[in-house]
Amino acid sequence: MMAESGVHFISTKRVIPYYIQDNATTTFTIELGTTDVSSTDRTVTFKVNTPTGAVEGTHYTLASHGTTVTIPAGQSKASIVVHGIFGPYGDGTRIDTLQFVLTEPSIKAVLNDTLNLVLQRYCDVDLEQFTGIYKIQDYADGTPDGGPYTVEVTPGTSTGDNSGFVTVAGLWGIDVPTIRVNLDWSDPANFTSTVVRNTNWFNYPPYGAVTINPVSGGTFSSCDNTITLSYEPTVSAGSFGPYTSVLSK
Repeated sequence: MMAESGVHFISTKRVIPYYIQDNATTTFTIELGTTDVSSTDRTVTFKVNTPTGAVEGTHYTLASHGTTVTIPAGQSKASIVVHGIFGPYGDGTRIDTLQFVLTEPSIKAVLNDTLNLVLQRYCDVDLEQFTGIYKIQDYADGTPDGGPYTVEVTPGTSTGDNSGFVTVAGLWGIDVPTIRVNLDWSDPANFTSTVVRNTNWFNYPPYGAVTINPVSGGTFSSCDNTITLSYEPTVSAGSFGPYTSVLSK
């Protein structure tokens, strides 16, 4: 018996930032895919909810396909194209959420059927703005690990036109060496933070030397000066599992 066809958002992230530039041609692309390939064109239907009151035509527009996209015969992917309108976000105070939900009676939605796109102004990156004491909360496998505490962030230097780094002192709330975090803002819709691997981060009795390893998914914002770190601490006996640390001023 053949499995029923299904459609889903390809991104594993449920919330994605879209930093809107003062440019009428810039867009954000949301990819979706199907669980199989068909010999005929297929239509995927979706709806857009907006708990923050964003209005199509005022705050954003969709491509000419409206609330449907077509997956051509022989293919398994399609895209929803969104254009954020800079004007309402120009002063940096407005932030909107667009919730995209795959709906029937098109192909049945499976797995990831909802995606939240957060619209906000694009803010230029100045590494010096990240200087200072930050509040931080650690999460182990998505669960808070201990209570909030503080760390100190020190800006490094630019490593390219759209990249640089900062250092973070006091991670895990203990006296351990600083870590380096590379920042990349070459994609206005996807600012990334990457923890630099350190094979001898600190000694953690009775486990021995701890290595901090980068994990994909780290982000940062130059609008509100937040940084999210994704990493995995390991020792010779194994892994402590994936960690996320959220820094905010």
